[in-house]
Amino acid sequence: MPTPSQHINEKDLFLRIAEGNEAAFRELYQLYGRLMLPFLTKLTGSQDIADEIIQEVFLRVWLYRDKLPGIEFPRAWIFQIGSNQAHTWLKKNMRAAEVARLHRDVQATADSPVEATLTVNAIKALVQQAIEELSPQRRRIYLLQREHGMKPGEIASQLGLSVSTVKNTLLVAAKDIREKVEKAGYLPYWLILFFMKK
Repeated sequence: MPTPSQHINEKDLFLRIAEGNEAAFRELYQLYGRLMLPFLTKLTGSQDIADEIIQEVFLRVWLYRDKLPGIEFPRAWIFQIGSNQAHTWLKKNMRAAEVARLHRDVQATADSPVEATLTVNAIKALVQQAIEELSPQRRRIYLLQREHGMKPGEIASQLGLSVSTVKNTLLVAAKDIREKVEKAGYLPYWLILFFMKK
């Protein structure tokens, strides 16, 4: 816990940085870079990644230095930025790791590339059939999003619907398609891989 004098010193640094004082910025970087490194290394499991995140944190501090005079608790503010950056990195890399795991699972379940291709083709046929069985409006909304890349707000505007109606329709359509594929005996990751290929 910082002492009152440390707290005042940090706020003073913030005020000087807000005025464009590069020496104060370097001082803040040296102070917090050292403090944040163990925290971010533990979060990410990599000192190199932690160093990259620290660089990003201080880039943001410098770019938004006009806001620094209004920050009441500098330490908490800087650590919050670091934590947010680390969690963004983790989410992105966990997603990449999950995709890699799904590909490995597919390879393990297919006896040959031919079998894998046949399975994907079968799922494509099931998905197409499920789309055709959707109600006309549900199918139209789904295809506008899926094949034309339109966002819910754009679809809502084009069709004269509320954004929440469009979002709910997309959720129901995706659920109907997923259930049809799973009912045919395909595991959920096959469906994920199919959607990745689109």
